[in-house]
Amino acid sequence: MPDDIDLDDAMDAVRQGRVRVTGRTQAIALLLHGGRATELQPKRFRDISYLRMLPFASAVRRVSRGRVAPVLVHNTHGGWVAQSGSGVVQARELVRRLHAEYDLPIVLLGHSSGGGRRSAPDARSR
Repeated sequence: MPDDIDLDDAMDAVRQGRVRVTGRTQAIALLLHGGRATELQPKRFRDISYLRMLPFASAVRRVSRGRVAPVLVHNTHGGWVAQSGSGVVQARELVRRLHAEYDLPIVLLGHSSGGGRRSAPDARSR
């Protein structure tokens, strides 16, 4: 983690949607929206980058027949590829927290900056 990033502050910028894990759930899909790299994102329900991901969440749930639980998150601090590296820290921490709570495999599904390689946790974060 970059030394100049406070984890608590970085995670305050992330709003995680509800996780619906049932007896059928075999994995969790973390959905990361795209967006601006240097500016604050609009509020969640006014942010087209976030809203664009809503159909993906429904599709994941429907196509997997409930075996994959989609989790849509909103990052208000400049998307997932901010120069500071905070998006990488946030994505890794989300994966760590979800895995610790549910002990299920976590997959990432992202659009634009949310799908960038820099967002993906590396093997050391497992």
